[in-house]
This record gives sequence, structure tokens and C-alpha cells, in this order.
Amino acid sequence: MSKIKFFIRCFCTCILFISALAYAEDIILQPVGPSTFGTVTGEIGLASETILDGSISSFVEGVSSSAALASDGTFSLAVGAGGPFRLSAGFTLEGMPNVNVSFNNFSPISENEIRNVDLRRASGRLLGRVNVIGGVLEKLSLSTFSSLDNNGVNERFSSFNSVSRINDTAPEVLLAMPAGIIVNASGNATILTLNGCSVNTTLATQSVTLQDRSSGAVVEPDKVEWSVDVSDVNCEEGNIIGEFRLDGLDPGVDFNQHQLNFFGPSNKELNLLEFGAYQLDGLQQGQYSTFETSLFNAPYGSLRFGSKTLDLVANDTITFNAIHSVATAQGIVSLSGDWDYSNTSFVDITGSGIEAEPNAGNMTANDSVDLTTGQFNLVLGSGTWNINRYGFTFPLNEAVRMGSQSLSVTLLAEEGVTRHIVAEGEALALTPAAFTTASTQLSFIVAQQAGQSVVTIDRFNMSGNAQLIDPNTNISKGSVNISTLTSGSQESSLLINVFGLPGTYTMTAFGIGSDGRRYSATFTIILGSVQGDGGDGGDGGDGGDEGDEGDEGDEGDEGDEGDDEEGSTCDKDKEYNNEFRNHGAYVSCVAHEVNRQARKGIIDHNDKGPVISDAAHKKEAKSKKNHHH
Repeated sequence: MSKIKFFIRCFCTCILFISALAYAEDIILQPVGPSTFGTVTGEIGLASETILDGSISSFVEGVSSSAALASDGTFSLAVGAGGPFRLSAGFTLEGMPNVNVSFNNFSPISENEIRNVDLRRASGRLLGRVNVIGGVLEKLSLSTFSSLDNNGVNERFSSFNSVSRINDTAPEVLLAMPAGIIVNASGNATILTLNGCSVNTTLATQSVTLQDRSSGAVVEPDKVEWSVDVSDVNCEEGNIIGEFRLDGLDPGVDFNQHQLNFFGPSNKELNLLEFGAYQLDGLQQGQYSTFETSLFNAPYGSLRFGSKTLDLVANDTITFNAIHSVATAQGIVSLSGDWDYSNTSFVDITGSGIEAEPNAGNMTANDSVDLTTGQFNLVLGSGTWNINRYGFTFPLNEAVRMGSQSLSVTLLAEEGVTRHIVAEGEALALTPAAFTTASTQLSFIVAQQAGQSVVTIDRFNMSGNAQLIDPNTNISKGSVNISTLTSGSQESSLLINVFGLPGTYTMTAFGIGSDGRRYSATFTIILGSVQGDGGDGGDGGDGGDEGDEGDEGDEGDEGDEGDDEEGSTCDKDKEYNNEFRNHGAYVSCVAHEVNRQARKGIIDHNDKGPVISDAAHKKEAKSKKNHHH
């Protein structure tokens, strides 16, 4: 490990003021729920059935922990002490679909208690069939459910599968469920009548008690059968005809296709590659909903039109014209500040509108922004529009644990964006949208407990939102939402890059610790300069370290001459140690400094864990309160 000297500075704050990729004080991820744990061991499953894959989870006081199941169903699982808990599991059986089980209301477990439970139940099998009169079974979907109370613990089992016809073989559904208790089965059947209609039929719930297969004796599955008569189903059909056009479309726009879908008793999807007439024959009578989307080749995006409702009567032909008046709009989004398009992987813009009469439905237009020029191009239907939603996606960056991070900006009509009235054939030049950007790097520390193994986190979630305040009116002109999901190696301290716009953000962050507990924090950050903050308001960065006295004075510390130079001043300065509230605060202080050293390149990121682990196990780092007692 590299030679390390720490200059410790620990802070406690509710609001973090941040400027251009500045570093904010540590945000402590505190454990949620129980602080002590017991262990539940045992086996779960259906006897005589082999588990191919599965997991089990415990839930107590809003905290969960999980473990994998062995092929014989055995497991060992940490469970929080203090309150009643429940167990939930899902597993795939050999030759069978998934089985989901839950066991609710176990009595509380004590700290360090090891409790063995037997959750394996006798196995039965259920075979579902449908006998069809006047048609052919095309698809069978079947759900099963059972429940019982066992000495105050509520047990629930469920399974589901869907099977379609293969050639001349009628579909059957085989499911595994507990034997000896009532199992409820229900489902849905898709039947093709002899005169060509497709009919969906709900299968009423039936109850059966399954035979026990656990003894090893050959036991045939218990059968559940339904009879469905479709010989009298009226299969008279109707037709839909119409024309598709986009009137006023600029000749320079490269049209790709128009997706025209009808959903109802029969589902029909058309991809119209050119303007003109279309016809749909053989639709079952009933009510249909239409869905329309026009797609264009780059640099234009898509235009979606509102749904309409049609009533089709047997032996009738109705007309639905997909004729719309359209226009085009061009604009540019400029970014300046802490980040720009070079930091993004995808940016899109979305507008919402109300189509002019006679259609008068909702419309949505979308296009991706050119990351080189910031330009976008929209096809808009005639009507009233707000071009007001911007989405920014940032690329994976493992160095700063960026996985999936996105930023969405929504501007309010009138306050934050101009409302446009668009006419057929018009070519709008939109006022450029300009955003000042802000970013930061947040440091998260997983709270530690003295005498316990160091807790680390892998998957980490963070989200937050802010209002965009007009500096002239102090009125909100829109909102910003940040969302990020990261994963990486198990770490007790995390550095996360955050990209946003200037504003005051209410944030939440959480991850599941290596001890199975949920660790979370709720906090507020101020990105960039916002109304009333008087500027960046940052914490001054790390520049003050150069003026810290005592660097060279370490050599004069009595009694510490034998200490390795890689220790921190949290260890060496006993009087300073006693200022900490508790041992957890001491560990956080060390982790803060380790992160700072890693950011500056003084130590390698891989060296952080051992240093923090060593601090977590130091016995001489006592709180001042304990020292006086």
C-alpha cells in the first residue's frame, strides 16, 4: 500500500452547497430497521420435486435480506431481530414452471438466535384441460393458488403457466402445488371456432385437493377440466376502410411508415408505407380503439396521435380516415456550464399538443437531439403545442460508478415555455432553448459499527428532484428529476458523479449492505447558482489542506514513533480522537479522508477498503462519552 498521511476534516451539514464538480461533505448511509440479527435455516420446497433455481428473502420492519436456494431447498438466511418477520421464496422446478410461496407472521427472532424451520411441503401435481365443443383450443393459461394457517403462520402458494397449441396437440397445463390442501385453479382459454372466429373465454375457479406424490409411488396428476361450447358463437364480421394522409408534410421530410392499429375483439396492426387507401376485412363485431404513430427517418423523429373509439357491427363496413394536417419545427438546445453534449450518450425532446378540429385529440411529438450540433427536428400536427420536455442520458462510467443515470426536465406552459399554435404546412423556427448545467461528485459513506465486520454496498440507487426557479419572478418555471442506478465492486465508500441543472434538490439514496440491511440517506443539495444563494456557495474544496499545520509536526508526537506512517491522524492524535461522537463517526472521518486522497491520486482506489476496515476495528478510537465513563 502507498504511504499515506491523513489530514482529517469532518463536517456535519444538512444542506450541501456544490459547484462545478466540487466535492461535498460525506453523506452517511445509515442502516434502516433492526440493528441486530438472527439466522433462519431450514429447507423449503415441494417434496419429490427438484429445484433448478430459486431464492428466499426475509422481511422485518421494512428491511429485507436474501439468499439462494440449494437444489434440495436448503438455505441459511439473516433475519432482523425485534419484530415479527415473513419469508418469501420463488423457485423453478425441474419440468415445471415457477412456484411462489410466502410464510407470514413468524414470531420475532432474537439476536444471534439460530432458528431452524421446515418449509418443505408434500407435493402434488395438477393437470388443467379444456374440452371444446364447436372449435379448437389454441391457448390455455392457468393460475393456481392455495392458502392455510399453520400454527399462526399464514402459508401461501401460487403458480402459473401458459401453453399454446403445437400442430395438432391441444395445450394442457401441468403445475406442481402442495398436496393435502385445497388448491384453487382458474384461467383463460383462447378458442378458434369452426367458422373462423377467435374467442377468449374465462375459466371459472375450481377447487381440488391434490394427492401426495412424496412417498415415491407413481401418482397420476389430479385433473381439472372445463367444457366450453362455442358452437353458437356469432362470428359474423365487419370491415374497416379508409385513407391515410399527412397533409402539408414538407417534401424534405423522409417519411418512413404509419403504424395504424385497431385493438378490440380482433387485433389488427397495419404498417402503411405510403399515403393512400387501406382496407381491413374479417374483423369481429364489437368496439375497437385506434392507435396511430407516424415514423420519420432522421433527422426527424415520430408523431403520435390520440386514440379514437369505433363501433363495428356485423356485416357492416365503416370508414376511418387517418388524415392529419401537419407542419414542421426546428430548434436547438444549447448547454453551457459544468457539462455539455460530450458528457451525454442520448438526448431527446418531446412536445405535447391538442390536434385541431375535426380530430381534436392528444398528440405527442418526439425527436433525438443531434449531440454534435444540439439541433432537433419535429413533425407536428396542426393544433396547439408545448415543446417542453427534455431527457438526458449519461453513459456508463465505471470509474465513478455511473451505471444508468438520467436527467429529465419539464417546463411549465406559459411560465417556462411558449405555447405554439401550428397551422398546416407551417415551418416553425423555435426559439433556442438554453440550459446552464451543473454537476458534482457526491461522497457516500456506509455507517459502520464498532466490533462488526465492515459493511459494503454494491448496487446503489439515488434519485431527486428540484424546481426550476425564474430568477426574475421567483416563480417555478418547471421541474428537474435526477435518477441513477449504479453497481460495481463491494465498497464501504462510494463516489458518485451527478449531472443536473442549477437548483435545490431533495434527494434520497439507498443500497443493500453486505449484512443484508438497507442503508439509506435523505438529503438536500444545491447545484450551481440558484436564486437567493449568492453564488456557488461551495465548501471551498480541498485548498485549505495546504495551510493545515501539524503536517511536519507528526514527527514530534510522543508515543507514536512506532506507528506505521500509513495510519491516520484519527489514530495518532488521541485528544482529537476523543472529539468524535462515537466510533462510527471516527470511521466516517477516516473514510472521508481516504476518498479525498484517492481523488487526488495520492493512493489507489483499491487501497481504500483495507484502510477503512482497519479503522473500523480500532479499539482505541473511543467516543469522548465512553472515555469519561
